[in-house]
Amino acid sequence: MANWISLKLCPECGTLWCFVPYEPYASFSFLVKWPYDEKCFGSIAEIGDARVLHEWHGAFLRENWRSLVTDEIEAIDRWRQCTYMSHNPIDKDLAEYPNKYLSSASEIVRYAENTFNKSL
Repeated sequence: MANWISLKLCPECGTLWCFVPYEPYASFSFLVKWPYDEKCFGSIAEIGDARVLHEWHGAFLRENWRSLVTDEIEAIDRWRQCTYMSHNPIDKDLAEYPNKYLSSASEIVRYAENTFNKSL
């Protein structure tokens, strides 16, 4: 685990999932499918104390949470209420607290390509 973010392997299908517990009290966790390999995850985790991965994970949640099934959306809405609709990656005010490394989840490819190029 790097700064409260980790990679988990599904034993049944082999999918890699990026796991982050969120407040309050790290009680609500989100899994986001990691599109690359473990080595890439580890290399990107070294940048800014895993900040790039946290920003990617938060951006992915912001961009995609409404596409989940109704029960999951309702659970997320209840959790958002516990965070005062601001202290979470979905409701984060990016104007007041801008990300340092990326503004959208798709930008992770830039870091992944850099990792792949270094390994060649």
